[in-house]
Amino acid sequence: MRKLRRYWGSAEIAEACGVSVQAVSNWLARGQMPEPYIRLRMGPVWDASRPAFAKWLKEKRKHQAGRVRKARRAA
Repeated sequence: MRKLRRYWGSAEIAEACGVSVQAVSNWLARGQMPEPYIRLRMGPVWDASRPAFAKWLKEKRKHQAGRVRKARRAA
């Protein structure tokens, strides 16, 4: 059986990381995330089955979770 690829847009990445779509756009513009698999007229698309993307997402989620905890403690 062929493994299906899983495609993500900026909105899916933003939701997974708990940030805005604008934050994802900023990360991309700053070179702080993998390049998209393809760029469509509606925006960039990433292939979540690619190891580099999966690794980046795991690290970014961990980092963002730490930021949320720290912000709540300070309040």
